[in-house]
Amino acid sequence: MIELTIDGQRVKVAEGSTVLEASRKANIYLPTLCYHPSLTPWGGCRLCVVEIEGMKGYPTACTTPVTNGMKVNTRTEEVQELRRQVLELILSEHPCVCLICERGEECEKYQDCIRKSSLVTGCKFCPKDKRCELQDMCKYLGLREISFPTRYRGLPVERNDPFYDRDYNLCILCGRCVRVCNEVRGDHVLSTIYRGSESMVSPAFHRSHMESYCEFCGACVDICPTGALSERARKWEGVADDLKATICPLCSIGCQINLEIKGERVIGVIPDPLGDINKGQACVKGKFAPGIIISHKDRIQVPFIRKSGKLKEVKWDEAIDFVANELRRYKGRKFALVSSPYCTDEEHYIFQKFTERAMDSFSFSPMGVHQDIRYLGNKIPRRGSITDIPASKSLLICADVTTSHPVLGVWIKKAMDKGAKVVLIHPKKVPLSRWADVFIQTHPSTEFFILLHIMKSILDDENLIPPNLPLTKAGKGALKRRFSEENQGELAKIKGSLKGSLKGLDFNSLGFDPDALEEAARSLVLGRPTAILYSDALFQQPRGEEVLYAINNLSLLLGSEVVLPLFAEGNVAGCLFNSNKGEKGFLSYTQIMEGIQGGEIEALYSIGGITGHDRPPLKFLILQDPYYSEQMDFADAVLPACTFTEKDGTLTNLEGKAQRINRAIEPLGRAKPDWWIICEIAKRLGARGFAFNSIEEIQEEMALSSIHQDQGERKFININTEPLCYKIGNPPDYPLTLMIESDSYHYRSFSLRHRIKGYRVLRDPGVIEMNPQDMMSRDITDGEEVDVISPHGRIKARAMATEKIKAGTTSMVFHLSHNSPVLLVRPYEQKLCAVRVEKHV
Repeated sequence: MIELTIDGQRVKVAEGSTVLEASRKANIYLPTLCYHPSLTPWGGCRLCVVEIEGMKGYPTACTTPVTNGMKVNTRTEEVQELRRQVLELILSEHPCVCLICERGEECEKYQDCIRKSSLVTGCKFCPKDKRCELQDMCKYLGLREISFPTRYRGLPVERNDPFYDRDYNLCILCGRCVRVCNEVRGDHVLSTIYRGSESMVSPAFHRSHMESYCEFCGACVDICPTGALSERARKWEGVADDLKATICPLCSIGCQINLEIKGERVIGVIPDPLGDINKGQACVKGKFAPGIIISHKDRIQVPFIRKSGKLKEVKWDEAIDFVANELRRYKGRKFALVSSPYCTDEEHYIFQKFTERAMDSFSFSPMGVHQDIRYLGNKIPRRGSITDIPASKSLLICADVTTSHPVLGVWIKKAMDKGAKVVLIHPKKVPLSRWADVFIQTHPSTEFFILLHIMKSILDDENLIPPNLPLTKAGKGALKRRFSEENQGELAKIKGSLKGSLKGLDFNSLGFDPDALEEAARSLVLGRPTAILYSDALFQQPRGEEVLYAINNLSLLLGSEVVLPLFAEGNVAGCLFNSNKGEKGFLSYTQIMEGIQGGEIEALYSIGGITGHDRPPLKFLILQDPYYSEQMDFADAVLPACTFTEKDGTLTNLEGKAQRINRAIEPLGRAKPDWWIICEIAKRLGARGFAFNSIEEIQEEMALSSIHQDQGERKFININTEPLCYKIGNPPDYPLTLMIESDSYHYRSFSLRHRIKGYRVLRDPGVIEMNPQDMMSRDITDGEEVDVISPHGRIKARAMATEKIKAGTTSMVFHLSHNSPVLLVRPYEQKLCAVRVEKHV
C-alpha cells in the first residue's frame, strides 16, 4: 500500500493508483470532464490539476501515479484560479449564457418557452439540463463571467442517423465518446478530425455513422458530459425521479440495466456499470427500445371479449368468467397453449401446470422454441460464462454475434485485442468477418460438415498438435488421463465413423477451401483454451440434433470450458428449464399448428402472438399480450398483459443464470401479469394449486435455484456411421434457399423493426436480400417488389442486392407481422426453406 497526504488528510491506496483515485477514496472532490473510470486516463481537460510538493507545475491528478510520502494540495487559490481559466476557455466555444447567469434559477418557469426558440441559448434549451457536467463545474468553481472572446461555431445539428442527435456546437472535445468507442466497444467508428479550432468528433472522412459500421449502442451518448449527444426519445424529459434496476429481456445475454423513471413512465435506460455481464454497456435494442415499447400507442390497456361479432371492452371479472366458461368445452386434446419466450421462468412453470392440470392437455409449447432442443435436455452443450471469453486464446463462432448479441461482441473484441484467433463459420459476410482470422462462408445447413471436417483434421493429423497437448504420440498418456474409459471408446468410434462418413464428400463442390478448413483446425488446437459460441439457428435446420452432438464432441476434443448457445429471444433457456422438462408427451409448436389445421385442436390460448395473419380454423381463440396485433381481428378474447417493467420474476440467460426482473412502474391501464391472469382462469375452472399471491410463492413451489448447472453431458456422442451425401441444390421449382435470421428485434408480438423507424433504418424487415447474380438472372432490380414462394406459402417483399451472401442463398429477418417469412417454412421453428423469387404482379 502507498500512503500519501491530500489536503492534510492521510490516505492509503494500492500501488499504481492515481492521485485522482486516491482523492475519491478519501471523498475529496476533484473536478473532471475528460476522465471516466472505464477509460484510460488522458488529462485532456486539465480541470483536475493539483499542486504536489516537490513537483514543478500543476500535474493532472488523473494521470499522476501516487508515491509514498506524496503531499497533494487540491484547493489552493492558485489551483482554483487555474481551473476557472481552463473552464472559461472551454466555455468560450460553448453556449454558456445560462451557465454563468446570476439569475439562472429564475428561468425555471420560462424554460418551456425558451426551448421553443430556434437558437441554442443556454442550459434551459440544453437537452442535458440538470444532467450536464458543465453546470456542476460552473457551480463548484463559482464561475460568473467569461473573460475570453466567445465564438459560436454554427455547426448544423446532425439528425440523419437513427436514435440520437449530434449537436457539436455543444461538444467540448473531451474525447470520451471517441475513447469509449475504441477502448471499450472496440468498434473504432469515431475519431477527432480536422485541427485547431476546427476540430470536431466524427467518423473518419466525415462519413455517416451508418457507413462506418456504427452499432448505435449508445455508449457515446451515455458517456457524453454535455448535451452534444442526445437521445431523441428522451431529449426533453429532464431529470428522472428514480432509477430502478432490472434485466433487459430483448436477447438472452441478460444485461443489467437501470430504468429512468419519471412519474409512472420509463423515460430512458442507463446500463448498470456494475453489471456482471455487460459492465455498463448496452446495445441498440437495450438502450433505446424499452422507453418506447413500454408506453407505445399500441399497448392494450383493457380486456376485450367478443359479443355479437364485435370486441367489447369489459372488466376483468367478466373477461375471466367468459374465458373460463368457454374453455370448459375444450379440455383435453381440443386445447393448446402457446407461450412467449419473453415470459418469466415462473410464468412458464404456471403455463405448463395450467395446460396439464386445468385443461388436461399436453399441447403446450413456447413459440418458436425448436422441438429438438426441447427434447434434448442435458445434451445441449453449455458451460462457462461470458466473462470467461477474454481469457480464451481462440474462438469458434457460428453466429452473427455483433448483430444478434452485440454486448457479447464486446467481450469477443477484448479477446481479440489480447491476441485470440477467431474462426467464424457463417453463411453470410457478417460484420465480424472483417476481423476473423479464418472466415468460412458456408451454404446454409452445411455447418455440420465443417464441424465434422475440423474434428477429423484434429484426430488425423497428430503433427498438428504440439507435444504438450493430448492426441499426439507423445501425449497419448495425457489423452487417457483426460478422458474416461467410456469416452475413449466413444472417441475411437467417432474417429472411425468420421473416416467413413466424410469419405468421398467433395468439399470443393460445397464451396469450401480445404486449406481454410485445415487452418481453422490448426487455429483452434494451437489457441487453447478455446471458446465456442453457436447460434440457435444451427439446430433449427434439418440436421439440428446432429449439429449439437458435433459441437459437443468438438468442445470435448478441444477441452473448451466456454461453450455457449446464443438463443435469440430473452428467455428461451427459461422455457427449457422451467417447462416441458424434455418430456416427449408435449407437442411442438408445429404440431400444435398442424393440429389446428387438422381440426384436432379447437381452442388456442396464445400468449405473445402466433404465426400468420389469417384466422386459424379455431372455435375459440384467446390472445394475451401487451400489444395490439393483426390477430386481434379474429380473437374471441383479448387480455392485456404487463411488460417486463410492470412485473416481478426471473429470466434465465444463455449461461443458465436466473436473473431477477423488478417491477419498476405500475401496469398501464388495467394490464395484469401473465401468471396472475392464468391463475385466475384456473381457479374459475376449479383447478387446485393456483392460489398464488406473489412470484415468491411460485418460486417456492418451483424451488428455483439461483443458477442452473453447466449443461451438456461431458462425453462423446457417436453421430453417424453412414457415408454422408450432400449436394448443393434445391428442387427445380424452388431453386433458392431462404435463410431466416433470428436477430431478436422484437418483444413478444411487438416488432421493433415494424413499429420503430430507427430499427427499420438499420434493416427493413420487408426486404429479402439476394445475391446480384440471382437478381440479374431473374431480371429483378434493386428495391423491386417480389413474391417469395415456398411449397407452404407466399409472401411479398422488396429485393435488395448484396454480395454478403452466396448465389443461391436469400435472407430475411424473423418477425411475426404481416408477410412474415415464417409462413414459408415447415416446421415453423425451422430457419431454412427452399423458395423461388418472382417479380410481383
